[in-house]
Amino acid sequence: MTGGPIGVGPATVTAVVSLWPLVAVLLPLLGIAAFALKRPRAAARALAGVVGATFAVTLAFVPAVLGFLEPTVFVLHMTPQLWLELRVDAAGALYGATVAGLALLASVYAFGYLPEGPGRARFFGFLMATLASTLGVAYAGNLITFLLFYEAFSVLTYALVVHERTPAALAAGAKYIAYVLIGGSLVLMGVLLTYSFVGDLTFTPGGLATAGVAPEVLRWTFGCFVAGFGVKAALVPLHGWVPDAHPAAPAPFSALLSGVMVAAGAFGILRVVFEVFGADRLRALGVLPWLGAVAATTVLVGALFALGQPDLKRRLAYSTISQMGYLTLAISLVGATATAGALVHLVHHAFLKGTLFFCAGIWIHGHGARRLADLRGMATRTPWTASSTASALVNDFTAPLVAT
Repeated sequence: MTGGPIGVGPATVTAVVSLWPLVAVLLPLLGIAAFALKRPRAAARALAGVVGATFAVTLAFVPAVLGFLEPTVFVLHMTPQLWLELRVDAAGALYGATVAGLALLASVYAFGYLPEGPGRARFFGFLMATLASTLGVAYAGNLITFLLFYEAFSVLTYALVVHERTPAALAAGAKYIAYVLIGGSLVLMGVLLTYSFVGDLTFTPGGLATAGVAPEVLRWTFGCFVAGFGVKAALVPLHGWVPDAHPAAPAPFSALLSGVMVAAGAFGILRVVFEVFGADRLRALGVLPWLGAVAATTVLVGALFALGQPDLKRRLAYSTISQMGYLTLAISLVGATATAGALVHLVHHAFLKGTLFFCAGIWIHGHGARRLADLRGMATRTPWTASSTASALVNDFTAPLVAT
């Protein structure tokens, strides 16, 4: 078929039938069985092997997409018109490898962070199911597949947010699930509207054919998508769940939540902009400046609120909000360079913010230092953690400039 990578000019891309996208999605589920091994060390090795194998599969897609091949598998014929389809394009390959790579680091970290017992098995069970669902988001070939995996990982995430079962965690979980269910309903509305006037939900470079549809209907549909995905992407004013969920969740999951799962919302906006509506149509509709304004507001509000937070993880949570604003702002520019910068920043932010939450977890879990004021003297007591934090902070603040 014809159509270049997201945000790039035309190119010939060939879809090749392959079971590997399905393998990548299903592999993490084998990690749940690792805890049938009663010995903690054996369980740790088995789970690390499963996540490592998942990461290897996601990396193996990179040479294929660089050669303009798209591994594709039609998993389930749901209706005469709709398939559960997995397709790995360039953007999906990058996002999927980033998700699996950070999940591997978080899994290794979690074995040292979480105490042995039923809670650890529960944590890893939901983590592996969430990883599988997030890879489904990365490799979704159409809107209905995207929606199913997106909703699955959104609901599964709740169990990880409330893992510690403290009053603060339960309150944060209640707020989180309310936000994401409302956001998911808006995405569903966008999907239904799209199908009603197009009759197709396949991600198509340049956008689906919408000739004859009233501009007002298209604007409302785009608004549903942006608001729905904007909840997960923490766009202001839809960001209210983030500052509570990140501090409540265990540090290894905070790293994943902030690093790649919040970015799933921005990834959804990316798909909608380039493969549902298309840049030219959105320019004609005049909605891109509004998306840019929301993104710019998110950058500023997130950064300003971050400066006023004495709690370490809440400060990092507000920083994530700001960084998602940068990512969405680049998407709203719909240029090849800006879009490439957005994807680069997605990877930057995933590993840099993941590192910061790992370091925060060491200080909180090992030294009881949750507030910034408690960090005095930590550079001497934990020099490796402090140096990693300093390096990550410098890169986190400069990554948007590097990406552009």
